[in-house]
Amino acid sequence: MREADEYVSHILSSHDSDGYLGIFATDSRFVHPGKLWTQTCLLRGLLD
Repeated sequence: MREADEYVSHILSSHDSDGYLGIFATDSRFVHPGKLWTQTCLLRGLLD
């Protein structure tokens, strides 16, 4: 449980000022087709 809490804390602490969680820079967030897949995987992990 501690390891999971550390993972979630790390992910949540790395969000952008607008709340964005992901790997793409501001100017390329809606350009790359893999963006939604990346978001899906990240959010699924946080939900678990």
